[in-house]
Order: sequence, then structure tokens, then C-alpha cells
Amino acid sequence: MLKINIGCCKLIFDTNKSFELITAMRNAATARTLPIVRHNYEVCTVEYVLSGSGFLELDGNKALQVCADEVYFLPKHSNHIYYPDRENPWDKLFFVVNGDFMEKIFALYNLAHPPVIRNAASLKHYFTEFIKLHSGNADLHMAALLFHEFAADCLQLTLQSATPELNIEEKLRLALCGDLDKDFTIREYAAKHNLTSEHLIRLFRKKFGTTPQAYRLARKMEEARRLLVYSELSVKEIAAMTGFADQYSFSHSFKNYCGKSPRYFRQQREG
Repeated sequence: MLKINIGCCKLIFDTNKSFELITAMRNAATARTLPIVRHNYEVCTVEYVLSGSGFLELDGNKALQVCADEVYFLPKHSNHIYYPDRENPWDKLFFVVNGDFMEKIFALYNLAHPPVIRNAASLKHYFTEFIKLHSGNADLHMAALLFHEFAADCLQLTLQSATPELNIEEKLRLALCGDLDKDFTIREYAAKHNLTSEHLIRLFRKKFGTTPQAYRLARKMEEARRLLVYSELSVKEIAAMTGFADQYSFSHSFKNYCGKSPRYFRQQREG
């Protein structure tokens, strides 16, 4: 069982019940590949277009063209139709996932809004990693963590490509996700946008249900968990990478947040 805190939302999942990596593979269409039509889709599929193009109609909306280096989502419970461009059929990587953890991450990061992520070449490695995991009898803890990281990077790309009218709360959320090893002062950020810190905090809490400080701490703890489980970095090195002055203040914060010391957390996972 793994626990992940994101803002004020605690996710607890049993890998036998709450996250499934059903399949991951490459698939090349041809001019004769038939459209795929589904109603109330039972799982979730995410696809990366390597080359060519195709079209996606999701939940009755007009067809969107999807081209090379773009990612699109077929969410659980959706109604959708998708099909290759007959003149230039797509070649794709994809993975299929399911479970309560997947649904919570999907909702938290607002995936599939938009349903297509443009200029998404930086996401390609996730698909190749999922294919490797699936072909090697996937470690579901690793697969779930990889899906979580994928969702966070999708959010980053979505916000970076948003229009200049992106609201201040979402701009702040993007800023809070970056450079975890550096200091971040809400007062300075608010001043740059001609706002008081108190007003900005109220706006952020109203939209995301937590404070900027709590959200940034949650991101730091997520990164710390990942590094403790999947890296050989020392606790001191992880403390520096997540913006703590020293390993003692990091260990104190980690234990308060997760209920365990960093060393004990790592030992349990290794066991």
C-alpha cells in the first residue's frame, strides 16, 4: 500500500485493487484501419502519436486532428470515436490504465482538458517506460508513480501552452510546481502581479482547496518520496533537492507530513 499527499487530498491505494497497467504497446494504423467507437469506456487509454495523424471525437464534441508528437486521452466513462487520416495514418505508442488511483489522479490534474496536448515530445519517454514495465511484469508501485509523474508533466505542458489570459491562480500553481530546490516567497510573487499576498492566497484556496504553502510542500514531499524509493541519493542530497536548509529540517518536515522518518520510509519500501 502506498500513500501520496497532494495538497489537502490524501491518496491511499492498494496496488492489487486501485491501479492497473492493463497494457502498453506500439500500434501502427493503415489506410484500411476502421474507426474505433466506444460508449461509456470501461478503462482509460492515453496515446502518443509518433508519426502521421488521425482524428478524435470525444463526448460528442467536434473532431480534433491529432498529429505527430501530440498526446490525446480516452478517459474512463467517455464516449469516443477515433480513426487515422487515410492519406497519412498514424503510428502510435499507448498505454491503458484503470483503478481508483488512476481516476483520482486524472481528476486532480484535470487530464483530458484539453483532450489533446500539443508539442508533447517531452512526454514520449513515459510511453516507452510503460511499455518496458508492462513487458517485464509491471511493478505496480513503479507504474502508479510513473503515471503520477506523467500527469504532473501534462499539467505543466498544458499551463505553459495556455493563452495569455491564464488566470493568476493557475499561473501561481505552475510557479509552485517548479524549482523545488529554490526559495519561493508568495509575497514577492504577489507583488510582481500587483496583488497583496493575502488576496492571492484567498484566490488560490478558493480554486484549489488549499493554500499555496501547503500545495508547494505537498509537491516537495511527493518528490522526496519518489527519490527515497527510486534513487540511491542520500537523505542530505534529497533535502537539498527539495529546498530544505539541511537534512534535519527535511527529516522533521517529512516525518510530520508522512508519519515516518525518511530513513524508515526508505527501509520499509526496500523491504
